[in-house]
Amino acid sequence: MSAQTSNARNTRATPRPKVDLDATVDRLSRLVLAHAAERLSERLAEATKDELPAHGVLDRLLDDELTDREERRVKTSLHLSGAADRPD
Repeated sequence: MSAQTSNARNTRATPRPKVDLDATVDRLSRLVLAHAAERLSERLAEATKDELPAHGVLDRLLDDELTDREERRVKTSLHLSGAADRPD
């Protein structure tokens, strides 16, 4: 086998195994991490593209969840205070 043939085999894109995320999404939902469950596929695709380590994926998912919860908390507080209903 020539070096050129060997290099051609090494540069071919090997297909990655398909991952079934349903069980993981279900577990995230059962833990009341709905926003993380919604973003899991997107974050894993980013991790693959950016070669992000596992803890980086987890950190981004948790940050997504915390950001979503804070936005909902503020929105609910504004609604309950009546500030969101007042005209400017």
